[in-house]
Amino acid sequence: MGHRHEERDAAAAGIAAKPKPIYAANVIAREYGHLMFYTPPYHPELQPIESMVDLKKKLGSSLNKISSCMWKGAYRKVQRKEGEYMVKVHEDRAKRRAIADAEAEAVYDAAEEQQGREYYVFHC
Repeated sequence: MGHRHEERDAAAAGIAAKPKPIYAANVIAREYGHLMFYTPPYHPELQPIESMVDLKKKLGSSLNKISSCMWKGAYRKVQRKEGEYMVKVHEDRAKRRAIADAEAEAVYDAAEEQQGREYYVFHC
């Protein structure tokens, strides 16, 4: 019985030690200064196939009646959701940048008061 536990522990250790895969798309994106965003794999609003699987369950044998118009509609819905998501991502980045800028200005202002020098903050 102890032998099985050892095998299971060894297998778990092997899985934990396994290096994460490196994808060419990520490497190329990083080389050009881009970020890759991934959506949750089974998220119905961000994965159009999930909408179609849901539709398939509802339609059952009527699957052959799904038109290209329905596929396009599901795809467009996902595009809208992606757009909404990216707006929130950009808003979050803008808020974080504003906070960082305010913190940097406060540091420079404090240093200026202590040393009587002027500092300038340049935004790119």
